[in-house]
Amino acid sequence: MPQLEFYPICRKDYSTLPKMLLALGIGVTLMHLAFLKPLIWDLDGNEVLKVSYSLVTDQSFSLPPGSGGMLGPDGQSYSIRYLLLPILVAPFVAIGILISSWLGLPWISTTGIFAVSSTVLLTASTTVLVALLALKLGSTKQGAYVAALGFAFGTIALTYAQTLFSEPLLAFLIIACVYLAFDESRSWIGCSLLAMLSILAKPAGIIVGPIISIYFLSKRYQISAILGPIIFPALGILLYLTYNYLRFGNPLITGQPLSVGLSAFEMPQRLLGFLFGFGMGGGLIWYCPPVAMAVVGFFKASKSKPLEAAVLAEIGLGFLMLHSFWHCCGWDWGPRFLVPLLPLLLALTGLIDYRSRKWLVALCIVGFIVNAPTLVSFYQRYYWELEATGHQVWQLSLWTNIADAPLSNVWAATFRQISEAMVTDVKVFLAGSDSVTLMQILPVWWWILPAIGVPVWCGATVAGLLLATGIGVLWRGWPKLEPSAPSI
Repeated sequence: MPQLEFYPICRKDYSTLPKMLLALGIGVTLMHLAFLKPLIWDLDGNEVLKVSYSLVTDQSFSLPPGSGGMLGPDGQSYSIRYLLLPILVAPFVAIGILISSWLGLPWISTTGIFAVSSTVLLTASTTVLVALLALKLGSTKQGAYVAALGFAFGTIALTYAQTLFSEPLLAFLIIACVYLAFDESRSWIGCSLLAMLSILAKPAGIIVGPIISIYFLSKRYQISAILGPIIFPALGILLYLTYNYLRFGNPLITGQPLSVGLSAFEMPQRLLGFLFGFGMGGGLIWYCPPVAMAVVGFFKASKSKPLEAAVLAEIGLGFLMLHSFWHCCGWDWGPRFLVPLLPLLLALTGLIDYRSRKWLVALCIVGFIVNAPTLVSFYQRYYWELEATGHQVWQLSLWTNIADAPLSNVWAATFRQISEAMVTDVKVFLAGSDSVTLMQILPVWWWILPAIGVPVWCGATVAGLLLATGIGVLWRGWPKLEPSAPSI
């Protein structure tokens, strides 16, 4: 009589889960700190920084004199950016102000690096949540780990972790909200609060609350849980309207140029452009190759957890369609407006089986190669070069020729910035000379250390240690392959 072989039931072993999550958070943070940008180039980030400065120094949302913005009824200028990010960044800016006074430097010289570090921490936290959500959807620990690394290093999250845009904050809030919604403990209060904060981070977050409410209704939760994701975001809307009134004297005025957007006629073209366009603000599939595998993960999730898969699909389609009505996009690297969807999409890739995971890893490597130059340069460098030579940057929007796309020119532009940085005296730039621009220095913290009398090699050595330690932490956190029964 043949002997029967018994295979262990594939239960998820969470005994090493804290180690895995800690490795993701610490590893991603250390690797980003090695390339931390000390200064902010874009208009959005600088306005957020200045509002945070005003919150710290004057307890006001107004911009410092001479900082631009939009004039309010009280005669002060106000930023047209969103509410939550300046509040979150304010403690980091306060640290930068203290450091600047200690070193005897202008506050703008030291606060940028601390402000950007807040986005690094948000991205690292989001990376951890990608792994947690993947596990919640039914992934193995190794699959969740690969999915989380794919988000952190294989998509434009790698680029925007070094900026001060609202999208990384919104990405963190949305995946945290979804994770709590899927939690068996039914933490609807925390979920509803995060749905409210999503609106304060960026009004586009308004689509999250109703979708979560419908999900709770489908799960037949108590009435308070069903109404929570509606009532809390409604309070967020009231807070935002109050914020508009305090800034501009009218709750319906946001300062955003609505006249250049909201066109239904070109909506299908822009929707496809967000996914497949090569130009400015488009090309999700090109700038974030691992998301292509999310389709496979979605079909797996729809079989085992159909309601949860429907929530992810509804949020994704909602964001995509909402921004497809919007005609305006600035000097973006890939589809910046879709950054909040990346954690949800990458969490789905965690469901891919072990044999097919090699394709996900390959796409993550391609994504890293595409986005890696932005670690040591400003992604806007190529746009800056075009504008300097008299070209119309707006011609690159969404459906430009692939030869002219930022995707095809970023490596060459990065090498040019590095070459110019090698012959540029960073002290001249920090002294405020008009002969040197931010695009002519290397935008990493250790490159500007000579301004305070510290050699570049000292900082580069520290950056190398941070990078090596981050890689080592991620390597040590790699989970073992979990057992599974053979196919019968």
